[in-house]
Amino acid sequence: MRNNLTILFILVFALSASGQTSRFNPPVQRRFQMPITPLPVVPHSPRQLTSVSTLNRFSAPRNPIVVKGYWDRLRYVNKTGPAHGNPRVTTRQDFRFPIRPNTPLRDGRGRLLGTLAPNTRIQINKGAARVMVGPDGKRHVYEFALGTRLNNLSGSPANSRIYGSGLVRRSAIPVKERPPLRLAKSQPVKGPTTSYVITGGNPQDPKLGHRNSKNEYVSYKFGHGNPPRGYTQRNRKATDYVRRPLDGNRPPQKSYVNLLNRLPGQGRGGTATSVFRVDKNHPITFHRLKNVHSRTVKLYDAGGKKPQGSMKFLKGYVVDPKTGQKTVGWMAQKAVKPKSALKAEKKRKH
Repeated sequence: MRNNLTILFILVFALSASGQTSRFNPPVQRRFQMPITPLPVVPHSPRQLTSVSTLNRFSAPRNPIVVKGYWDRLRYVNKTGPAHGNPRVTTRQDFRFPIRPNTPLRDGRGRLLGTLAPNTRIQINKGAARVMVGPDGKRHVYEFALGTRLNNLSGSPANSRIYGSGLVRRSAIPVKERPPLRLAKSQPVKGPTTSYVITGGNPQDPKLGHRNSKNEYVSYKFGHGNPPRGYTQRNRKATDYVRRPLDGNRPPQKSYVNLLNRLPGQGRGGTATSVFRVDKNHPITFHRLKNVHSRTVKLYDAGGKKPQGSMKFLKGYVVDPKTGQKTVGWMAQKAVKPKSALKAEKKRKH
């Protein structure tokens, strides 16, 4: 009897598996079954490049197929430039801002360096803007501009190739073109100082360069090999950090010295935070911090790999007598002299 039941169950499961019985495996009815239709095939088309003039931060593709553009995080980007601030397609023109012609260019204490030539567009350092007292006795915001084209004070045509860095009134930049306001951060300075005078040094110092076969002075540079692209090149001239003459070396000659927030020859180094005019009649005091060691940077021939010398930099600050603001940075030792040494020289002359 038990064997017969076992055989019966085996037959039932066999019929269920083969679909021969509806008693144990009723068919499932699909009431909402839709017919399967193939999707249309979209023909492949290559991705189209968007014109630089039409790119902006909202319509630009996430990964556009374009060559990486000209970019420098140390400079402000003009959002109305050709690339509208898109870092992947920017050019030199995107880092330039229009400004009123004949705008005065001033040093870090408000003293005049020159006036901007017509149709000049300026590059602006990020975070170097400051408040200074203008000629009208009022406080104004000034932006730090780099390599601006200047009118020739000697009476030569305005299109002469004379360039200088300095501070310009922020209000001279059109309102729609102005970058975000970012004032320079005040750096706390503590400890004793030694008083130096900004003399400017010698722009043709034999230890900072050499004479070529044509008896032309050639400055050594920071870094070696081929320079990277853009303003971040590491092989700037050593003479960029001593006296920088203005007005084509013609009388009345004016010059200035860079005060750096980063040392040259170190990646994105060599950027200036301010400039100060060299004036023998009204010398500026540089307060060298004794508790900060001097730094030495090697010098090379252009494209060379063997050091040809070195340049020493001192950390300190300059005080604005009108506002009491301290501008802190590095200055080349060759651009300054201790006050005690200058006093000794005057005594020997007399």
